[in-house]
Amino acid sequence: MKQFYLTTLVLVFTFKYSFAMGRLAADTIKPQFICGDTLLNKYIELNTKYPDEARNNCMRGKVEIGFKITSSGNIESVTVLKNSFKPLDNEALRVVYSTIGKWKPATVNGIPIDYYLMTPFNFWFDDYQCDNLPSGKKNALLILEIREKEDLLYNAGVAKLHNNDYTNALKDFDAALKIDPLDPDALYNRAICKLNLGDKEGACADLKKAKRWSSSKSPEGISNLLDKYCK
Repeated sequence: MKQFYLTTLVLVFTFKYSFAMGRLAADTIKPQFICGDTLLNKYIELNTKYPDEARNNCMRGKVEIGFKITSSGNIESVTVLKNSFKPLDNEALRVVYSTIGKWKPATVNGIPIDYYLMTPFNFWFDDYQCDNLPSGKKNALLILEIREKEDLLYNAGVAKLHNNDYTNALKDFDAALKIDPLDPDALYNRAICKLNLGDKEGACADLKKAKRWSSSKSPEGISNLLDKYCK
């Protein structure tokens, strides 16, 4: 029988609220899932399904999902903190979203507060013969995993760029471009970050590369930026 394993929920308290050396205040009551964490673990176990695409293609790995239980008991800021293959990421996200409406918020001194949590999902076969894959298929899976990691970094950078967090967006685009140095979208967005941070020379270098390798960004749009900033 093919099986997968799920680890227990890990609660993470962030710096946003009162604590001492990372510990919860003594009067803090954690978020409650229906009847408690034990039931939550059972809920995750019963409701997580190994995606057929992942199982049929020997995709295994660990996914970590972070999310916030708001002071009103809603779920917000659901984020893939550690990604694996896309079908596994999506299944972990689906399970977390399925708990909407099943939470009581955390409280301090009886006052509801926002509270951040993280849960890991370990997707693994205990008797599937994936370790004996031909080298060509192993290489294909490795390439897929690398591409999905680059996508995750790129998307994180775009989100930060939209929030005008140019410094941290730049770090994500730098990391994405280490994986794929000729990604025109990452080059273009990194150039935008550099322009906003005052690095005109670096931005122009990225825009020239983006124009050369672009297939999705408008060459005219890149040319306009080059004409404006890089003469």
